[in-house]
Amino acid sequence: VSIVEVGPRDGLQNEKQALSAEQKIELIQLLSKTGLNRIEAGSFVSPK
Repeated sequence: VSIVEVGPRDGLQNEKQALSAEQKIELIQLLSKTGLNRIEAGSFVSPK
């Protein structure tokens, strides 16, 4: 069983207000403190 956190990559795409790079880094750092081994942090998508 492999647990992968995808919130910073997939979950933030649906937010009405974009997070700054600093906020995303802070979120990822906090998630890493929970013991998660894999965190997907970004993807390339069309802004449309």
